[in-house]
Amino acid sequence: MAKQRPIRIEFELDSDDLEYFRERLRSAQEKFGTEDEASIIAGAEALANRTTGSKLPEFMENRLDVLRQMIAMLRDADWRLEGEDRKHVLNALTYFADPEDLIPDAIPGIGLLDDAIMIDLAANELRPELDAFEEFCENREELASGAEDAEPLNVARDLLQNRMRRQRRRAARRDSGRSSSYTLFRA
Repeated sequence: MAKQRPIRIEFELDSDDLEYFRERLRSAQEKFGTEDEASIIAGAEALANRTTGSKLPEFMENRLDVLRQMIAMLRDADWRLEGEDRKHVLNALTYFADPEDLIPDAIPGIGLLDDAIMIDLAANELRPELDAFEEFCENREELASGAEDAEPLNVARDLLQNRMRRQRRRAARRDSGRSSSYTLFRA
């Protein structure tokens, strides 16, 4: 039997579509709030762990790596994400604490599509946090390997978290009132 060629699916979500997903996130945020931190992190970890060892499409593997990075950002004792910064990340991850999935995960091929969209939306929202955390981890590795130009952890953390907050404020001002479209899975 001849091997079947893969199918490429490409679609665009306009501002109304994105608003639907944002409304689902707001609904989960109202249900859980950021005070239920353990449930939020557990929900995100459950998605990441449920798929471990499974053969997943590459687009989903890439997004799960980003989700794992978001979880690591919350769990990292050296990074010490606290206060409003922590709440910001928890708010972005709240969707994963809600067992009411838009598309049941067990449906082959498309079951994780809603999760992929929500991970992308969270990653876009958390771009300053993800970039700062990645730099912090790189600095920590350099420090551990004895690099002379690596900053002490507390200095690197303070500098990077301050930059992260500035970038978030700028992005909020820039994006206020602007509608957007979103393309998922474009190569």
